[in-house]
Amino acid sequence: MLIGPTKVHYHADHLLGKGIDQVPEISWEDVMKFKQKFVDEMPPKIESGYKKKGIAMYHETARFLSENTLQVGQEKIRADKIAIATGAKPRELEFPGAEYAQTSTDFLNMKEMPDSLLFIGGGYIAFEFAHIAARCGAEVTIVHHSQAPLKNFEQDIVDHLVKVTEELGINLVLETEVCGIEKLDNSYRVKGETSGEFDFFEAEMIINSAGRPPKIFNLDLEKANIAYTKKGIEVNEYLQSTTNPRVYAAGDAADSPGLPLTSLICCKS
Repeated sequence: MLIGPTKVHYHADHLLGKGIDQVPEISWEDVMKFKQKFVDEMPPKIESGYKKKGIAMYHETARFLSENTLQVGQEKIRADKIAIATGAKPRELEFPGAEYAQTSTDFLNMKEMPDSLLFIGGGYIAFEFAHIAARCGAEVTIVHHSQAPLKNFEQDIVDHLVKVTEELGINLVLETEVCGIEKLDNSYRVKGETSGEFDFFEAEMIINSAGRPPKIFNLDLEKANIAYTKKGIEVNEYLQSTTNPRVYAAGDAADSPGLPLTSLICCKS
């Protein structure tokens, strides 16, 4: 929803003088209205489809009571098979001023595009949002702790992406650990440490894009004999729990080989 208009802007800019005489401006307000219309319409459609298929839905927090029993709100639900697809949540930052950092959800609900943004962490969420913001005219900085971003991806592709990122005017700062955020009058000052030396960066909005751990640690997995790591539930090649065969885990909730993306998940019945 958000990338579409920025693609048009990008291609128009590269075709300026080659058949295109004007680069269209991006209206963030209109982009957000377009996105929100899609977001608002989807849940009712999905739930309507579930209802037609006879699938019961509970809008409550769930936790395990045993290997095949869940406490869902005030009800107990037993099942032969249980699939965990709880997704992930923003990583908690542990330094002074961490409360000033916004999340990817906040970015997706911005009413206006700030003049400047800084992303903490150089993962794919940071790069996606940074490119969107830069093409909308914002001054963007990405601060990443290691020598190279996107370590789980093919390096040739990453090198190309880094080049395009810098061509967009995005300030990519590597090997720098963010260790503090200070609130100023109309912006924030971010403190970064590199080999014992400190640098400071200023931006109107700070986004926590330092990774997203699985949202599984409030499910009482121990009561269901479900082995897990900080990366997610331990699963075999069929996304089945290695310690409780009744349970399956998918997406960000699973500690499985490869990237935890929906498009890479394939299950055998």
